[in-house]
Amino acid sequence: MRNAVIGLSLTVAFLLGIIASNVAGAPARASEEAPMPAAAQRVQWEAFCVGTDKAGVDQHWTNNDLDKSDGWNKALARYTAQGWEPFTAMSVTSGNGKLAAIAAFCFRRQR
Repeated sequence: MRNAVIGLSLTVAFLLGIIASNVAGAPARASEEAPMPAAAQRVQWEAFCVGTDKAGVDQHWTNNDLDKSDGWNKALARYTAQGWEPFTAMSVTSGNGKLAAIAAFCFRRQR
């Protein structure tokens, strides 16, 4: 008898739960006007690319010295000090397909 009462009580509780979930109405939906969560917002970037001429880099096919006073390392340090992040480099190759020199760098930073 006691087991029958417990079983009946669980059944009634289960059925009341189903009824209550259907009476609550439609599930909440995000409004189109609601702001997006911070993690889902798109990051806005500003970017630019600079070649050897604009960066003030004197780099020749035979001289790929990055640490010279007018090499790419000095130019990279100058732009990163202004908050720019280098994200890609463009290179030129010699006739045999080997890397000859870095021709340009592209930088970006969040707006």
